[in-house]
Amino acid sequence: MQLVIVGHCDSIYFILEGIPYDGVVTERIVAVHVAVTVIFSLLAVLGIGLSIVCITWNLIHRNER
Repeated sequence: MQLVIVGHCDSIYFILEGIPYDGVVTERIVAVHVAVTVIFSLLAVLGIGLSIVCITWNLIHRNER
């Protein structure tokens, strides 16, 4: 394997992975149920809210030791 420094990402891909497959491209489409998306979105919003509460609490009480 020869080390070649190039400026394009495609060239780096060819160097590291070899020549790409020259056949029919097969794609696998993964579908996620709407309920799972809603649950994870709600958990993310709750996590952001908790982090804001914790940062606010720390800013208010940072001088109390």
